[in-house]
Amino acid sequence: MCGIICLSKKFNHKLNQTFNLLKHRGPDFENHVQSDDLIIGHNLLQIRGEFNSSKQPKYAKNSKYIISFNGQIYNTEELKIRFSINKEIDLDTEILIQIINQVGLEFIRFVKGMFSILIYDIHTRKIHLFRDPSGQKHLYYYLNNNELIICSEIKPIISILQNFSFDNQNLPSSLILGYPINKFTPFKNINRVLPGEHLIIDDKKKIHKSFFDQITKKFDNEDPSGVIRETIRNHLLTKKKIAINLSGGLDSNIILYESLNFNSNISVFSTKFETPNEIYNHDYYLAQKIAKHYGLNLYTTNITFDDYLNNFEKSFSHIEEINRNINNPAYYINYINQKNNNYRSILSGDGGDEIFIGYDYYKRIGLKKKIINNFKISKVISSFMWFKEYLRYETPQQYFKNSLLNLKNKYSTFKNSLYSKKFYENFYTSKIDHVSKYYCFLDQFNWLPNEIFLRADKLGMKNSLEVRSPFSDLDLRRYFFERMHKEKFVAKVNKPEIRQIYKEKLHPLISNNILKTGWTAPLEWLKRDEFVEKIISFIPDQDCEIFRWSILKNNIKKNKLILLNKQIYSLISLSIIKKNFNEKIIN
Repeated sequence: MCGIICLSKKFNHKLNQTFNLLKHRGPDFENHVQSDDLIIGHNLLQIRGEFNSSKQPKYAKNSKYIISFNGQIYNTEELKIRFSINKEIDLDTEILIQIINQVGLEFIRFVKGMFSILIYDIHTRKIHLFRDPSGQKHLYYYLNNNELIICSEIKPIISILQNFSFDNQNLPSSLILGYPINKFTPFKNINRVLPGEHLIIDDKKKIHKSFFDQITKKFDNEDPSGVIRETIRNHLLTKKKIAINLSGGLDSNIILYESLNFNSNISVFSTKFETPNEIYNHDYYLAQKIAKHYGLNLYTTNITFDDYLNNFEKSFSHIEEINRNINNPAYYINYINQKNNNYRSILSGDGGDEIFIGYDYYKRIGLKKKIINNFKISKVISSFMWFKEYLRYETPQQYFKNSLLNLKNKYSTFKNSLYSKKFYENFYTSKIDHVSKYYCFLDQFNWLPNEIFLRADKLGMKNSLEVRSPFSDLDLRRYFFERMHKEKFVAKVNKPEIRQIYKEKLHPLISNNILKTGWTAPLEWLKRDEFVEKIISFIPDQDCEIFRWSILKNNIKKNKLILLNKQIYSLISLSIIKKNFNEKIIN
């Protein structure tokens, strides 16, 4: 895990400032090269391989390409065989270079993992940007009047620009959904590379986009548990300490069970909230028992109300984009604990619900197929009506006209359904024969990269931690997508197939557990006066072009129970972003 930088030469004097702002992504080494009118830089977080061979940027193809790479490639053993690479090489960046030396930009068809990659072609003066199909690693670009900045995070871009403004036209969609769904960020002219996208910036500063191709892996073992085992084994490659975020759910416990087949020296972390309401620690006590069952070291991240309150603004600010997850402070505090215990790689169960059919609403969609065409449309309209008094739009029709929503597509409420369709046709072969399966795909394409992985990457890397999610491996997704038969969506319990497969392998406390709580911050904390006062302090005093901040502030003052509604945290998230960026708090 590292930081990528690419600047127009006119920003040369901002390079050290940019390195400093990305140091948390790569505290081990920073380096840059200069070519033509570009400066390409890299912050290194060493995970695999020797230090000297890990340094970037690197040259490839007889110095035709300059490469800055952020991420992990997981199929390195397979790649070494396919491309006859020395078995002793264990650094994924070096393997990547050797593949590029052999096949050039076609390398992207073969590498699997989580990554964002910048390649500058010195001969054609084209910049090539790639982002992994699961969207675990973000990459942002600013291109305006031939001024170019590319970076792994937004704050360094903002720090370079003398003037910036918020993108009011595209903000409402992110606020109502609770996360971004497209290339737009909260800031004008700062966009993101989409999952699975190959974006080219040519020598005339024109942008060309397409989804790249990737070869589908044929698993040697067609047994589902064998496929999972192989995927998890690949995600364990590291020379640093590695741990697992453990809950009482199936996903993290499957990862733990399979990981122990390859690495007995693994630790687990779980959070414990200091609250008399034990329901919020249900997962913690299960994790505690499972750790004892395996004889593992359990690191407990104790979280008090004061901890939660003191880290609330920081966690939302570091994410840099719209996000309404009230558990962000808990994740952030847990990452701090992991960093303090000298860990660098953390395995997470993120992505399991979207391939194993873990959410109850997938079942409801299947059971209500007669009205399903209007399900998500109704949900979005309902969210809009809740936000209506805070937004300066008079009707839902006006909102939909001005937003990124499109009601004509019976399966998708997103105008970017064009992107999702192209993405699906590019990376999936399974037929979508029922609507519940389609929503699983939409969550994989929209929800996971733009909410879950956005949080994991920004909050984890703020503490120099890489968060690995084996269940978001593209080949694993495709394998289980083929198995999403209609009857699985109407089973009595969630995750019916995977629950049955691991029924005899996991501890009964886990295999019989159907209570889905996760790491949830106590709701009573959201009603405490100190918390209410803190939230009010974030909200601007003056209304602006599209937001009635004064109404929001008055509503909270009149009724603090409004803070129990998670929808409101989209606006609170935006108010924190506005406060921090307007005040130039960029450290």
